[in-house]
Amino acid sequence: MFLSQSDLLKLDSIISYNNVQNAIRKDYESLISPASFAFKENITRDPLGIAALALKKLKNIAINDNYDTYNGFIFSKNRKNLLMFSNTVNQSNKTSENIKMADLLEQKISKTSVKHNNLIKIETFGSSLIAVANAKTLKNDIILTLSIATVLLILIISFSVKDKKVFLIIFIPTVLAGGIALSALACLTPAISVITLSMAPIILAITVDYSLHIISHQKHKKDIRATLKDVAFPIMVCGIATAFEFISLFFVSSKVLQELGIFASISVFVSAALTLIILPQFIDKNKTSHNSEMNLLENMLDKITRFEFDKYKYIIITFSILTVVFAYFAFKVEFEGDMLKINYMSDELKVAENNLKKINDFTENTAYVVSSGANIEEALKNNEKVNVKFNKLKSEKRITNFTPVSEILMSDSTQIERIKAWKYFWTQSKKDSLKSNIQKFAVGAGFNQNCFNGFISSIEKNYKPLSKESFNLLKENLFKENFNEKDNIVNIVNILKTDKTHRSELKNQFSEFSNSTLIDQQSILMKYVEYLNKDFNFIANISLLLVLIILIIAFGRIEIGFITFFPIFISWVWTLGIMGLFGIKFNIFNIIISSFITGMGVDYSTYIMQGLIQGYSTNNKTLISFKSNILVSAMITISGTGVLIFAKHPALNSIALISIIGLLSVVLISYTFEPLLFKMLVSKNGKNRVVPVTLSNLLLTIAAFTIFVTGSIFLNLCLLLAILLPVKLKIKKLFVHYCMFYSCRGLVYLLFPITKKRINISRENFKKPSVIISNHQSHIDLVILLSLTPKMVVLTTNWVWESPFYGFVIRFIDFYNVNDGNESIINNLKPKIDEGYSVLVFPEGSRSKDQNITRFHKGAFYLAKQLNLDIVPIIIHGAGDCMRKGENYVRSGKITLKIFDRISAPHVDFGNDYHELTKSLQTFYRTNYKLLKKDCETADYFADTLIKNYVFKGPILEWYCRIKVKLEDNYRYFNEIIPPKADIMDIGCGYGFMSYMLGFLSNERKIFGIDYDADKIEIAQN
Repeated sequence: MFLSQSDLLKLDSIISYNNVQNAIRKDYESLISPASFAFKENITRDPLGIAALALKKLKNIAINDNYDTYNGFIFSKNRKNLLMFSNTVNQSNKTSENIKMADLLEQKISKTSVKHNNLIKIETFGSSLIAVANAKTLKNDIILTLSIATVLLILIISFSVKDKKVFLIIFIPTVLAGGIALSALACLTPAISVITLSMAPIILAITVDYSLHIISHQKHKKDIRATLKDVAFPIMVCGIATAFEFISLFFVSSKVLQELGIFASISVFVSAALTLIILPQFIDKNKTSHNSEMNLLENMLDKITRFEFDKYKYIIITFSILTVVFAYFAFKVEFEGDMLKINYMSDELKVAENNLKKINDFTENTAYVVSSGANIEEALKNNEKVNVKFNKLKSEKRITNFTPVSEILMSDSTQIERIKAWKYFWTQSKKDSLKSNIQKFAVGAGFNQNCFNGFISSIEKNYKPLSKESFNLLKENLFKENFNEKDNIVNIVNILKTDKTHRSELKNQFSEFSNSTLIDQQSILMKYVEYLNKDFNFIANISLLLVLIILIIAFGRIEIGFITFFPIFISWVWTLGIMGLFGIKFNIFNIIISSFITGMGVDYSTYIMQGLIQGYSTNNKTLISFKSNILVSAMITISGTGVLIFAKHPALNSIALISIIGLLSVVLISYTFEPLLFKMLVSKNGKNRVVPVTLSNLLLTIAAFTIFVTGSIFLNLCLLLAILLPVKLKIKKLFVHYCMFYSCRGLVYLLFPITKKRINISRENFKKPSVIISNHQSHIDLVILLSLTPKMVVLTTNWVWESPFYGFVIRFIDFYNVNDGNESIINNLKPKIDEGYSVLVFPEGSRSKDQNITRFHKGAFYLAKQLNLDIVPIIIHGAGDCMRKGENYVRSGKITLKIFDRISAPHVDFGNDYHELTKSLQTFYRTNYKLLKKDCETADYFADTLIKNYVFKGPILEWYCRIKVKLEDNYRYFNEIIPPKADIMDIGCGYGFMSYMLGFLSNERKIFGIDYDADKIEIAQN
């Protein structure tokens, strides 16, 4: 059963007449030699050497020919190196036990060397010894770096904290939090990894940061209650967000990272809570004066914190360009595929490794093919399929050798097939011929005629597949390391030997076998890097998402959440970009720092945002204090992580570099982009907006601009179509006018968040040409007016006339530039009037800043007189609230358009000439606008404006405002009982909700608010 079909073909020559004669003769010569006692039994059992065909296969079991054996010992080929292999009792990750083994081994080696007068050199190498070296180095590095970090922390804190009593207790929350975290970890895991302990300086830097914020803020506030009021919220937000950031490590496949995630998250959260509980107990609550003299460090920090990065365009442009560049290089960051580069190896281990490689390049030129199955029989069948491939690759010289597992250990079905082939081979004629020849030549050589009857009987024997006991005996003695059974899966490992030139070609040779996989060192590392990459992406995505959600919930606004999150995200882009630019690679150690950088980003951006919100709410300049705290924190944190640069372990070294890059990025981005984006929401040109920009406003603005651009493209296409149409120019222009009409009407109705109301007193249909005049509050005015009738031309200004969006269109359909002069315009308008077109003019000339009616220009009325046209007055209300002059965003609201009775030419009721007509209609507009304003500007109309003035001032205040205003029915009752013109004292005004509502509803009311809570008054004043 051990003979393949090719072996049976060789058997024909073995049993040939001449070969039998020669074999018997050689057998006789062997028996009469001095060594006959060793051959006698084998000769009688197998005189022709047929068993040699099977035994030859055993030679291939030892596929490595770089070793030689001598007296039972393994030597290198040149016999200059004796090699000893041992299996450790403990796995390589059991470093505490293996350290004892390594120490004992070192003692034995030392004694042996001394015994032989140092004439022999003994070297050791192995994964357990590498793990021990790493553990020892990490331990020494932790002691060194933690000591340096502690000294630096003490020095920096001593400059920042002058109260020595406070200095002593500043570490208490950190120490207690670390102890609680270690206790919790001890309950969950039997041992704490070295990686977790190596992160101690980083965790220390993060947690001490909370205490420093209270101490530093206390310097500015000089009141512990006010200090806690300012910092409690950001500290807890930072603690929770950073804790969740580290918790994301729990979702990766690495047990070590899971352990680190638990330890770090508990430490950070508990430290934040304990800081707020413990530290205030030791700070003198009645201490109102402090030494105002600043030391050198404080002077330097003060200058940096007072520098407003967001006000300098060159800084913003530079940082924006850098962000784009770093975003490009961020995709080029790679993971370290060579795990040995992040392991620490002593010089002795490196020398031993190089010497081993000189003796044998087994790892470099070895590949493995693993065949799997649900049971041994199935695994053997799958392995037999790839065995055919092995033989083919060997014949093609793509591999030099392989372990012949399937040549010796076969499936039952293969054994049965080979037994059948054996029986089929031995025909009766072959048996008779062989028996006759053996007996003939045996007698002739001097043997007994029946000497080889046992051999002849073995040919006729009825063979069966190997018994289970025999199979297991072969497996345990020959292929014990090649079989692996676990979780109801049997794996058979085949070792292939190749050379460097053909190693890369093997990758695609086994893709056709679904149950067999090629594995080599490179593919293992690539798979490891792939999993590491997936884990990293998972950590990054989950942690960033968790942070964003927490920030949105904490600040109560999506806008604030995203602005606070922006520096965190961009600083991470910067970190990745710098790494990609300079070829710095990620590894399993410095990947942890991603959570750390994000955690510090959360802290810094949260503090900055809290300072911005307090400055917007109360005009309290706490931002400077927060920025100062951040600088001190960054210095401390960099000292905590930067000291890892002194570590011998390469992994800790890489952590130091990335943390420094990340922290500096976080500080710069937080100082620049976060204030810039927040100020864009709440202010313009250094002054607070009437109503801040919200997310709904931004979305509405994007929608409006998209519709506008789409409409402009549509109009330009209509213009192109009109030019190509084979009709008169007049019809072409009318066609484009209709396109303009429907485009504007579509824009008006698509902006559904803006409600529209039209009041048409005389049911004006604009069929008769007229001069249409309207007040001008917003860009929206023109769109609404153009949607009234298609037969309308407009007198426009230069910037409208030259617009890149619709300039060609309006020039084609005869909109006229007011700068052309009245006489030129009149001459051009006459033919349009004859065609039935009306003329739209804004007599104010430009948009009103406060929405009230400004001075009228005489041009519109001069045209009405000269062209003898009726005048159709239209008043628009609310468009200025939806899009103010100087603002580039649209907000929801209500627009009312009132069309008054047509004033027939020659307008004698309003004056004899255009001068009187101008003054009369200006008075008419101001009077009727006040009436319309009174009808439109109700308590419901201003409810949204009132609430919007309290957004971005804290989630509690905003929701209190919403609920209070709703419960008070928008203060409708108070507006009804208080005259429009009155002096009002609002006692217990609180945050000023009612005072502002009454002021919105009538600008003739003089309101004075008082309240016992100074903080509420401060917010109301802003």
